[in-house]
Amino acid sequence: MTVLVRLYLVTFLCLWTIVVIQGTDVDKCSKGKGPLPASVELVGCEKPRCKLRRGQIATLNLKFNAPHAIRHMHTKASAKAYLALFFPVTYKLELGDMEKTCRFLTNTKCPIPSGQEVHFSLEILIEDDFPKNQQLTVEFIIEDQDNRPLICAELPIVIV
Repeated sequence: MTVLVRLYLVTFLCLWTIVVIQGTDVDKCSKGKGPLPASVELVGCEKPRCKLRRGQIATLNLKFNAPHAIRHMHTKASAKAYLALFFPVTYKLELGDMEKTCRFLTNTKCPIPSGQEVHFSLEILIEDDFPKNQQLTVEFIIEDQDNRPLICAELPIVIV
């Protein structure tokens, strides 16, 4: 292969990688709660610690592949804050109807066959009583009808 062809190939692969992993950087959940989604986008944020304003509706778009046939799914979310250096406090985030994941799929409907790509859009109101300037780690888990985790991601945020 000539040097020019190699250069084009390397350039193409680098650009392809940038396009494929576009989105918001997230962390894998602790304690093996489930695999990372294929992509995560917190609208308006690419790099954590994402800044969210009180009173704002935060939109999170997730994509993942169904590892098996799925009849129903539900979403759970929690936020962890450290009140002292090593003292974590976890708050369950109330999602209301957004917990019923199948209602908010944007590319398919439940039931979902194994291998199907799934797009889910989650909207969360950042309540006015969230502590300002508090750094939080928000955990999102989607589970199937048997409470088996399909995906799990942690997103560091700060309330401004």
